[in-house]
Amino acid sequence: MKRIAYIGHSFHQKTLSTQFFIENLQKHYEIDFFWTLPFKCKLDMQSFNLNKTDYHAIVSFQIMPAPIELSRLDCKNIILIPMFDNDLNISYSKWSQYYPYKFINFSKTLYDKLNFLGIKNNLYAQYAPKIPPIESSPADSDKQNLFFWQRSSEINWPLIKKLIKKEQVNSIHLHRIEAEMGKDTWFEKPSEKDVIDYKLTFSSWFESKDDLLKKMNECSVFIAPRLYEGIGQTFLEAMSLGKCVVSPDFPTMNEYIQNGHNGLLFNYHHPEKIELSNAVSIGLRARRSIKEIHEHWGNKESEIIEFIDQKLAENNNNIQYKKNITRIKETDTFINLPFLLSDFHLHDNSDVTHSNSMNFSKYLNGLHVFLKKLAQEHSELIIYGAGTGAELIINIIPENIICVIDVDSSKHGKKISGKPIKGIEQLIESDYKVLFSLFGRFEKIAPTLVQKYNINGERLISLDL
Repeated sequence: MKRIAYIGHSFHQKTLSTQFFIENLQKHYEIDFFWTLPFKCKLDMQSFNLNKTDYHAIVSFQIMPAPIELSRLDCKNIILIPMFDNDLNISYSKWSQYYPYKFINFSKTLYDKLNFLGIKNNLYAQYAPKIPPIESSPADSDKQNLFFWQRSSEINWPLIKKLIKKEQVNSIHLHRIEAEMGKDTWFEKPSEKDVIDYKLTFSSWFESKDDLLKKMNECSVFIAPRLYEGIGQTFLEAMSLGKCVVSPDFPTMNEYIQNGHNGLLFNYHHPEKIELSNAVSIGLRARRSIKEIHEHWGNKESEIIEFIDQKLAENNNNIQYKKNITRIKETDTFINLPFLLSDFHLHDNSDVTHSNSMNFSKYLNGLHVFLKKLAQEHSELIIYGAGTGAELIINIIPENIICVIDVDSSKHGKKISGKPIKGIEQLIESDYKVLFSLFGRFEKIAPTLVQKYNINGERLISLDL
């Protein structure tokens, strides 16, 4: 059997959440395991000494070594498995540094993003666990029992109160990790009044997973514990048990859940009351959908092995990305490229968007028209902020952009989409118009530039919604 190296997240040794993937690899390869944590990866990559063995492939699950570390490896058959929730902060320009490698994605949103960026060695594999037997299906009821395991600060008890109708609740069980309530990282204790009004019960870490599942099975509704997931083993397990999962409308949950059919999705930024009267039937459909996905998983397991073994497809660097970005003006952009809308939703802010009326597709279309018109009036422009928004602007009007200004001195002297990144002095010494690159930056930064650096406010152009 061929030998491969597997780089994994140390925490998975305890949770076994990636065991399903490892077991598939073990059928085909001899594996040397290397465990690390994201913040230790750079140091550990040196101690792993991966060049001492002639590996057929190196697979890195949820650990994203820096491109410079990967370039030092003798083995060039490198497969990276990013997680949507872990890699939200990787900019489009940084993704471009990973063109020489293969990607396996368990998030369709992330897969679409990498395709858009022109990464050809890219595979999507949707996973679902095998559904366990259930002794009996819950009966339909006007009132539901809810289960919530708080595992983040964003999804909390105050939010749940905004979402649920008290008259539709029989009881709510709140689970936490630590035995002592005060030691739990995220857990927020409800008021005594809420404990009584909502018939709240509590538990902490169970010695046996069967005990946890038993408690979950007493409920018909499961509240997803995080804003977004890499795969989402917790909510997938709940769906496999026939639970109606209530979740924010973010990946990967919204890649499995069709709102009102096999789960319930809500707008995290503008939460409204949800209807739980059909929770039991929704949960049964959730179980069936997980069963169907799992039945296809066997084919995906084979496809993953073929993908690891196959030769790298030739990449054209970011040429395809530049071609794709020019098509962003099309009105059906988000039919074909929904990941862009998902990215923007993650930066949603009530100050720059209004309720559910946001239509980012129309915004981008308007942005494209506005920038083209601006470019006719001003042949030379500066962008403030070397981020994703800057890349977007540059690729729409590349001939008009002189440079990008950023206060981060570590970026100075580098380039973004071919344009040099310079310091604030370049802004002070020139009279060019300055574009602010999206996501609510203008109101936060413009006053500082005017007051601290005496920049003429008429030079500053906001591209915010």
